[in-house]
Amino acid sequence: MRVAGGDNATIPPLPVESPPGNRATDIRQEKTPSMHAPESTSHTRNGIRRVLAALLLTLLPLTGFAEGTVGFRDDILPLFRNKPALERFVLASFEIRGAAVGIRLSGAAIPGLSGARIGPYTVPVDWNDHGKPVPATLTIYTTQTFYDSHGRTLEGDLTQAVKVVEHVDSISVDPAR
Repeated sequence: MRVAGGDNATIPPLPVESPPGNRATDIRQEKTPSMHAPESTSHTRNGIRRVLAALLLTLLPLTGFAEGTVGFRDDILPLFRNKPALERFVLASFEIRGAAVGIRLSGAAIPGLSGARIGPYTVPVDWNDHGKPVPATLTIYTTQTFYDSHGRTLEGDLTQAVKVVEHVDSISVDPAR
């Protein structure tokens, strides 16, 4: 018989079971200490593992949401440099209520920009509607230009990108429901 692993592979011997009631086997089993935890300890460990797994699955997504947040004044407002009238409109019409969330670039997809955020960005805001604040979501759409290490514009394959420049295209507002 040929065994995977080459000509020198050996087949381990099969365990031989003693027939029930064999006194020698029964004595040996009594003297051999058990390598397994008692049944109650095993159930407790399984319960703890389940609780930890549930806790991990509950808290793990929170890290994903935090990774995509950006500062509105420091990161988003400079993107309006090509549309100052739109910037004035946004600042006059909306009060920012929370952090802006953008798309986080993966290091596997674009190693040189790992962790960078790009638009579209969504921002929770209060929309000033005739002096009355209306909760809403402001979405800021951007155009991105990617550059390689030599300053050349990239199109298509972005794996060599090391810099991204964004400009605001447009915005949309969705009142909260």
